[in-house]
Amino acid sequence: MASKGLFLQISIPVILLMIVMMSWGADVRAAELAGTAGKMPPSILVKGALGLGDNFIVLKGSVHSLTGGFHEGLSVYTDAYSQKYGYVDLNGNIRVPLKYSWAEPFSEGLAYVNNSVSGLSTGNSGGYIDTAGHYVIPPSFDEGGPFIAGKAIVSINGKYRIINPKGESLLPQDYVRMQYFPAQGYYLGQYYKEHKAFSDIYDRQLKLIRTYECNIQKIISLDGRVLAFYNIWPEGSGVMDLNTGQDIIPLTKDANFEELYGFIHMSVSHDWLTVGGPVTYATTEKIYDSSGKLLLDIGDVEGIEQIYPLSPDAFYVGAYVGTIFTHGYDLVPKRYFVTKQGKQEVSPSIVVDELLAPGLLRFTASKDSAKEKFTSGVFDQQGSILIPADYEQIFSVRQQWIVAKQDSRLFIFNLKGEVRRQYSDVAKVYPGDSGFAYQDLAGRLHIVDQDLQETGCAYLPGLTSFSQVDNLYQVSVSGENYLIIDKRSLR
Repeated sequence: MASKGLFLQISIPVILLMIVMMSWGADVRAAELAGTAGKMPPSILVKGALGLGDNFIVLKGSVHSLTGGFHEGLSVYTDAYSQKYGYVDLNGNIRVPLKYSWAEPFSEGLAYVNNSVSGLSTGNSGGYIDTAGHYVIPPSFDEGGPFIAGKAIVSINGKYRIINPKGESLLPQDYVRMQYFPAQGYYLGQYYKEHKAFSDIYDRQLKLIRTYECNIQKIISLDGRVLAFYNIWPEGSGVMDLNTGQDIIPLTKDANFEELYGFIHMSVSHDWLTVGGPVTYATTEKIYDSSGKLLLDIGDVEGIEQIYPLSPDAFYVGAYVGTIFTHGYDLVPKRYFVTKQGKQEVSPSIVVDELLAPGLLRFTASKDSAKEKFTSGVFDQQGSILIPADYEQIFSVRQQWIVAKQDSRLFIFNLKGEVRRQYSDVAKVYPGDSGFAYQDLAGRLHIVDQDLQETGCAYLPGLTSFSQVDNLYQVSVSGENYLIIDKRSLR
């Protein structure tokens, strides 16, 4: 009994000491993480780096460091150490310290930030700050959108409302879902009453235009018409003209709608029995124009690879069709150009993978299947070869030019397939959102804009990657990541 009492006398203080030490260690670690933001350098600007010239701003970091691009002179900035968010200006100065769990870009002088412990949009921990980092609207929201013409959509406890820059609600009720469609100038609010879905549509001044007894899922504009994809459970989904309130495509059970390059794509899900095979999941696929006129009935397929409208009378369709083989049942891709004149099947060795410009499709063909060598070319809207499959890389620049690389040569085609410019001694080509870049055999990086003008050139033999997101270029040189901003793109 004496030894047991001694054990209790020793173990209890030791255990208490261990708990205190563990707690102290956790507090120290938390303090270190919390203090990381304060230890960040006051600027991430890299002066004179890369040698690109005065037209460019070079910042230290990756494209993941700056999220959403620059708005009103500031960009959201985060680092991998603290996993906190703040804001940096165009000179690389950290204007708002890294102290938020989440942050959105500035709009009309305000930005939504969330300071919850988990970073999740819960607990009414989100509010709006000004460019100095001071709260203008105190934390009280779960989610917050950008201010547009003095209005922002926010959520509180799962309900959505529209507020002004003072944080005041501008509508008489909250909604279970709310969305703004800027192209049409409509606000959409949805609610349920007696197990039925209702959709309120407001204009930009928040004047109620009309209440619809349905669940409006999306609003689009096509050929001057404002259309709504809507659903009424359990009847199905349809498409209506919001200006007239009339259906252009009636309610169809198990239908899904999407806008597809200026057309309406309807997919109806169902099960069907393949002769000699199992019951399989299938869809009926159709394409309509903005008036609801049926343009293409693809019929029953068991999966869609791609559908590319090339004109109102021409489509490319890649679909999977169930086929019975001696060893069993399998899905086989079937690819066609469909016009008023009929259907033209594409060779199985050719894969169409991108709509480069209206009516122009990039395709990949196998040059040497044994060596897995593939090259690319371009089809026109009739399915004829506009640019032969002689190029290892093809992409478009703002749907105005087609860039194609062949060995160490680079060709610029117009949309008629005519060569307008050539470059030689090209080692690598990097596509961008609004231009491209290439590295020559000597190690120089050339940045080219959408007008095919060279905007920057630098000797970067250690370049390992280059990419463009919005108006930001990211490069990796000798293991270091840099962000490049073209000042002219910000004007």
